[in-house]
Amino acid sequence: TVLAALLIAASALGACGAKDIPATTTPNEAPVAAVPEPVAEPTEVLALGDARLFETDKPEDAVLIGADGSVSFAGEVVATLSSDGKMTLPDGSVMMEVQADGTVLGRGKPTGLTLAEGGGSLQVGEDTATIVFKEDGTVSVDPAPGPGSPAMGHEGCSGEMTKTCALVMFGMVASTESSSPEVQPASDTEAATPPPAAE
Repeated sequence: TVLAALLIAASALGACGAKDIPATTTPNEAPVAAVPEPVAEPTEVLALGDARLFETDKPEDAVLIGADGSVSFAGEVVATLSSDGKMTLPDGSVMMEVQADGTVLGRGKPTGLTLAEGGGSLQVGEDTATIVFKEDGTVSVDPAPGPGSPAMGHEGCSGEMTKTCALVMFGMVASTESSSPEVQPASDTEAATPPPAAE
């Protein structure tokens, strides 16, 4: 660290004789204590505030974002946000992290997600999907979801909070996909099933 380097340098100077002290310093002059460099404050890249995300036909089943950074659903905290851009799961692992330029890392790797004023965009290959939180409380998704997909609404997702809401929405999708059980092909299942024991 910077402080450790300063302490090592001070020790080295203390071991030198008076002949090694610069001409601007007299032998009787009291040494001036080194002033450590100020520690940089964490960069605030994510706004924290109260907001709600919900399906318009089920507004009571909302994902709640709290001013304390909590993300809750059905009375349970499912993640915690911090102003330095981290989305942390209950087990303490960092699921997503927003960079200063708005790009988002997932488990330390690029996700293709970028947050911007109004919402965010997700790029997968040559395809891009965008989310925009409108002032009338609706959520615009482009390209539009398929038939039967629920329309989304919001409360409190305005200004810088649009980025926070976009992170939570994309995080919900990523969490749902990662927790979905994989469907094993029938041929693999059959191959993995041992034959019945002979009578």
